[in-house]
Amino acid sequence: IAGGTYYPDEGTSVTANDREASFSITGAQDSLEVYGGYAGDENISPDNLMLDTRDLESNETVLSGDIDGTPGNADGNSYHVLFLDGSQGESIVFTRIDGVTITGGNANKLGSSRDKNGGGLYCDGGGFEGRCSPTLINVTFTNNSALGKGGAIYNDGSSGGQSSPSIANAVFSGNSADRGGAIFNDGSNEGQSMTLVPQIIHATFTNNSAESAGGAIFNDGSDEGRSSPEIFSAEFIGNSVASGSGGAIYNNGFEDGQSSPTMVNVAFIGNSTSGSSSRLFGGGAIYNDGNSGFSSPVIRGAVFSGNSSDDAGGAVYNRSRFGTSSPSFVNTTFSNNSSGSDGGAVFTDGTRDGNSSLEFTNSILFGNSASGRGEQIFNREAISEVSYSLVESGCSGLPSTNCGAGNISGDPLFRNAVGPDGTPGTADDNLRLQSGSPAIDVGNNDAVPSTLTEDLDGDARIQGGTVDLGAYEQ
Repeated sequence: IAGGTYYPDEGTSVTANDREASFSITGAQDSLEVYGGYAGDENISPDNLMLDTRDLESNETVLSGDIDGTPGNADGNSYHVLFLDGSQGESIVFTRIDGVTITGGNANKLGSSRDKNGGGLYCDGGGFEGRCSPTLINVTFTNNSALGKGGAIYNDGSSGGQSSPSIANAVFSGNSADRGGAIFNDGSNEGQSMTLVPQIIHATFTNNSAESAGGAIFNDGSDEGRSSPEIFSAEFIGNSVASGSGGAIYNNGFEDGQSSPTMVNVAFIGNSTSGSSSRLFGGGAIYNDGNSGFSSPVIRGAVFSGNSSDDAGGAVYNRSRFGTSSPSFVNTTFSNNSSGSDGGAVFTDGTRDGNSSLEFTNSILFGNSASGRGEQIFNREAISEVSYSLVESGCSGLPSTNCGAGNISGDPLFRNAVGPDGTPGTADDNLRLQSGSPAIDVGNNDAVPSTLTEDLDGDARIQGGTVDLGAYEQ
C-alpha cells in the first residue's frame, strides 16, 4: 500500500459513512500479507517486496476510522478500523499486517456484544476451535476508543477459542476504553493450544487510558480462562486509570482463571491510578488479581519509576483472597513510586485465605513513599522473600518479610535519579548506577534466568563476573 490515508467505507460494494464498515480479513483469506509504507512507484513483486527500502515515516500508510471526515469528533467513526475474523474454526494464523497506522476507531455501540470493543482492531478467535493469531509488525495504534474493552485491540479467545497475536515494533498512544485502554486480552490463550500466547516485543505504550482498569493492557483470564501474554522490551509511560486499578496493566485471574504474564526488560514510568475504596484499588503500574484464581507474573529486568496510586501499591498491587498472587521480581528497580495508602512500591493483600509470597532477587527498592504504612513494601497477611537486594532502610525493616542472603541497605547511587528536568519519576531519570555504587557486582548469578541475557540498555546482563543489582549493569 502506498503512503496515504484510507477509509473502510470507500470503494465498491460498501456504503459511505457506514459505521459497521471495516477493513476485514476472514479465515478463508488467511496467509494474506499487507504491507504499507511505499512511495507508490517502486517496482515490487512477490519475490522482491523491497521491505528494507520502505520509508514508513515519509510514506505513512494510515487506515482511518474517521469515515465522516470530522477530526476531533468520533461519533460517526467506524466501530472497528480492522476486523480479523478467525472465529468458529476459520483460523487466522499466517496473516501479517506490516507498516500501517490504525487510528480513529470508535467501538461505542450500546447494547452490542461486539461493536463496543476493539476500536482499532477486533481480533475474533472466539468459539470452539476459533483462532485469531496474526503477526502485527511496524504498527501504530493511536486515538482509538471503545465503550467497553480494548480501545486499540480486542483479542477475543473466549468460549474455547484463542486470540494470540504476535506484536512487534509497535506504538500504542492515546487509546482509551473502560478496560484495557490499548489492548484487552479476553481469555486470549484459552483454547486448544495453551502454549501459544500473545507476544509483545519492542513496543511503547504512552498516554493510554481506561476508566476502570488496565490503562494500557487488561489481561482477562477470569472464569477458568487463560490470559498470560509474554512482553519483552517494552515501555509503559504515562498510562492511567480514572477510577480503578492497574495504571498500565491489570492481570485478572478471578474465579479459577489464570493471568500470569512474563515480562522481561520492561519499564513502567509515570503510570497512575485514581480512586479509593478501602484498599481494593491501586497498583499505579500493575494490579495482579488472584481473587479465587491465579495471578503471579514473572518480571525480570524491570524499572518501576514515578508510578502512583491514590490508594495502595504505588507501583504494584497484588490481591490473592481465596486465590494466589505471588509474583517474582529479578533485577528490578523500584524508585520514586508513591502510594496514597500503604505500600509505596508494592502492596500485597493476602487476607481471606489468600496465598501470597512475593520474591525479590537482585533488586533495588529506594526512594519510594507511602502516606500510610510501608514506604517500600507492605504485606497484609502475606510474606515477601528478599535476597541479594538493596532496600533503602534495610530488609529487616520490611513487614512480614523473610530476609535471605546478600541484602544491603543505603543509597544505590543512581547516576541522576531526578533527570535533567529535576523531577523524580519522569522519563528522563537515569537509574543506572554510578561508579562506586554499592549495588555493583553483588548480585546472585544463579538467580539470573536464561531469558535475561541483556540489561534494559541491551548490554550484557552479567559483566565483571557478578551481576549488578537492579535493571542496569554499570
